[in-house]
Amino acid sequence: MTTGKESYKSRFLVKLGDRLIIISVADVAYVMADDKVVWLYTIDGKKHLIDDPLDELQKTLDPANFFRINRTYIAPLSSIDKIHNHFNGRLKISLKHCEDNDIFVSRARVGDFKKWLNK
Repeated sequence: MTTGKESYKSRFLVKLGDRLIIISVADVAYVMADDKVVWLYTIDGKKHLIDDPLDELQKTLDPANFFRINRTYIAPLSSIDKIHNHFNGRLKISLKHCEDNDIFVSRARVGDFKKWLNK
């Protein structure tokens, strides 16, 4: 029986040494792809390897809370720290708990990003 509501991911099961741990999506600071490897960063500063590619995660994370910023990052609204206008119609953003200072919203995604922020 379906209720008509979509079901989005509420937690991640990740390997930590020889153990498996559960990380709630509420604890996710951002997800970053580095070449073919995808890392989940938590708000407490931990980094975990996950198996899901960003394209799949984008479909399973609640779009009300998470946005695919570019080819490399998916982040929740709660992690967005600063947004600056940048040349060529792009936006430069800073994420809390992230050392990368060069995160850009591509021109193609800027309109959707602004609509998402303004909900």
